[in-house]
Amino acid sequence: MSTSGTTGTDAARQVVEALADHEDAIGDLYETYAMCFADAASFWHGLSVEEYGHGSLMRDLGGREHEHELDVFVDTKRFPLPELRRATRDVRDQTEVAENSRLTLVEALETALGFEQEMIEREAYQVFTSDSPNVTRVLGHLRRSSERHRDTIRAYLMRQPR
Repeated sequence: MSTSGTTGTDAARQVVEALADHEDAIGDLYETYAMCFADAASFWHGLSVEEYGHGSLMRDLGGREHEHELDVFVDTKRFPLPELRRATRDVRDQTEVAENSRLTLVEALETALGFEQEMIEREAYQVFTSDSPNVTRVLGHLRRSSERHRDTIRAYLMRQPR
């Protein structure tokens, strides 16, 4: 139990919710980019739909039926709540920038690539052998999706004139 009086399961649920909020924030950013860049709207919209799906997957892991699995994969060193919340604020700030300024498509792609790369480098969805089969499946899917998003965004960026 933490010093704040929060149980391990409660703390784990907060981390799962923070991860889900982060995925939703990325989805919101990509949806904003879809509105800003008509020629790339389908690209951004496709990514945003996947990000919203990732948020739903995380919320499913935090549901009561998976409560016994939370302590297995949620580790504050692996998923530091303050860092997750800061990262989500950073994404929301970028959404506001996109809504209120004239970003170029290259700038948007570079920002998106940075966010995807950050999650990969942080190994946010790294799966350990002690994880339950359900957690392994979900986190493995999220890790592969983040890698695919990074690669897709990078490829789209490389096709842009500079």
